[in-house]
Amino acid sequence: MTSDLSAQEQELHRLAALARYAVVGTLPEATFDRLTLLAAQFFGAPIALISLIDEDTQYFKSCLGVDLRSIDRSLSFCAYTLQASEPLIVPDMTLDPRFAHHPMVTDAPHVRFYAGAPLETPDGYRLGTLCIIDDQPRSPFTVQDREALQSLAVLAMDELELRLRTLELEREAQANRQLVQTLKEHQTYSQGLLSMSQLLSLDLPPMEVTLRALELISEVVRVDWGSLVAVRGHKAQVVTSWFRNAEGEAFGTLVPNISERGNEHIWQVVDHDEPAYVNDYRTFSQASPQLIAAGLRSAAWLPLGHYDETRYVVIFTRLNQAEGWRTADRDLLTAAGRAINAALAERNRHRLLEQAAFTDALTGLGNRRALELTFTGVVDPHHLKVALLDLDGFKAVNDLEGHDRGDVLLKLFSSALVADLPPQVSVYRLGGDEFVVLNVDAQSVTGDEWRDDMLAAIDAAVGVVRMANFSAVGASVGVALGTERIELNGLLALADERMYLDKRGRRARPRQHSNA
Repeated sequence: MTSDLSAQEQELHRLAALARYAVVGTLPEATFDRLTLLAAQFFGAPIALISLIDEDTQYFKSCLGVDLRSIDRSLSFCAYTLQASEPLIVPDMTLDPRFAHHPMVTDAPHVRFYAGAPLETPDGYRLGTLCIIDDQPRSPFTVQDREALQSLAVLAMDELELRLRTLELEREAQANRQLVQTLKEHQTYSQGLLSMSQLLSLDLPPMEVTLRALELISEVVRVDWGSLVAVRGHKAQVVTSWFRNAEGEAFGTLVPNISERGNEHIWQVVDHDEPAYVNDYRTFSQASPQLIAAGLRSAAWLPLGHYDETRYVVIFTRLNQAEGWRTADRDLLTAAGRAINAALAERNRHRLLEQAAFTDALTGLGNRRALELTFTGVVDPHHLKVALLDLDGFKAVNDLEGHDRGDVLLKLFSSALVADLPPQVSVYRLGGDEFVVLNVDAQSVTGDEWRDDMLAAIDAAVGVVRMANFSAVGASVGVALGTERIELNGLLALADERMYLDKRGRRARPRQHSNA
């Protein structure tokens, strides 16, 4: 966005950008509804909204907690948010002169708290907001809260970008159909691309939607055999394959399922992240005589991007077809690969955002939300065993050596504790120097054995941190069993009481356990 334009000119450019996304006044979509649900759950807010603001109206693309489709722009809180790239946080609307006399503050729904982040396009135009609203005042947001709100707004903007790209693909496909309407094959290709774009927008698991899209495109381009390959480190492994006829099925038996990094063409595609096409495999420098004999004539490798730390490549082949990849074939396959790449990237962003909501950023352990989620999945809470512990001497490390050194202590202790516990036992950081160890295994040890095992694991972890020059650090622990309390807060409260008894007892007399 050009900064030397007048305010009126900038607004005209902003409205033009909004019109380009063709989203104002459209029906709700599950993708955006998931984001408002995530925002409401993450911040504990009764209302979460995604809105777009045109010349005189604020339209709501997603509403959670209130039944609204639009309001007049003159009544919009979010119109203020558009004035800057940073989130607008109003802890108490009644104390802000801009909003104190607003009808939605003085009357129903009696808004008291507002936090909104702008939806900003790559070229700097702010189209609307993602915001949360409460009828109770709140204390100011932390830096982490602001970053989380901005991340959700960025994700919403990414969804708008993906939606725009899909619309552009649809428009391109429609234009292609009009240009080549007399050519049946070209119509088929355009329809295939459009169908694939619609398929990628469905709310399906990433691998399922990817495989469906690849099989659809394979039919359109007359692929005899294809495979989806997962690349991790120096190893490429076939995830699945599909074929069009018996000839393709027989060919697939000759292709190795796993290959190590070498001179195969797939590794060049991985390294350069660009598609590669071979029209006549018989003249290809890296051709396999066995595959030539099996009828391989044309091959294509397309990078599909990353998902969950794995890179994916699709391989398409044609057998005994005299014609190689034509321009139309390449255009369709390349466009399909890019669309799948974008869809996987978008799903990966969703996955990382959801993962961040349940992970302690410092230690990588689960946080309290993750603990609560695990607890809700327990079939019989009577088998639960909980240990609550905190680090004695942690505050002194922070005060005397600095918070960076305190962070090192927390990370070192948590990794050492996890390493000394069996796989069925989970560790969570509640905050500060407080940790929870949870065992949901019904066939596990008794309560006394569990306490002994915890003390041994804590001793080992404390020993590790002491070897790292945290010599004054120890730990206090309290244990509670599901046979004593069956709800999470009750178990934690009981374990907390016992932890402080343990702490007081340790201060009164030396413990037998040297570290814990």
